[in-house]
Amino acid sequence: EVSRHFQACLSEFSSQGLACMAEAFISAELDNLPFFNTIVDESINRLGSFQAPSLCTLLRGLALRVQRQPLSPSHTKPFDIVSEHVVSRLSEMAPHNMLHLVQTLDLLPQAIRNGKGRDLVVSRARAVVQTSIGVDDAGAAYASVASSAGDFASNQP
Repeated sequence: EVSRHFQACLSEFSSQGLACMAEAFISAELDNLPFFNTIVDESINRLGSFQAPSLCTLLRGLALRVQRQPLSPSHTKPFDIVSEHVVSRLSEMAPHNMLHLVQTLDLLPQAIRNGKGRDLVVSRARAVVQTSIGVDDAGAAYASVASSAGDFASNQP
């Protein structure tokens, strides 16, 4: 009953709202509900309108889902679609978005991070992220972003 009500008005939700709902359903392990698939479908249909933070949130949620069941096509297909879209928009990402992406990619099982075929998307995204911020791991990425933020703050009047 409730899901039917929200399903009818999903188009009214912002991209951040959709991304947060998807991540919340995944975190609560409710991603097996039909309404969850409707949220993901709506998100995928609107990827072009998502801002960088919303893309990062959606990708993180889908990565958590893949982490839980890495061989499930119903889990990996949405992740592949969103990760390909994120790769196409990496030039729009701020350093803190890049950090979010590095941390998200670190959640994935090793086989997906470094595998062949569709996994090349993940590998390519990771390489671009690492090159963009000049680091190899999330901890170093955080230190790099924090240092940049500190440098910026200290140069403000």
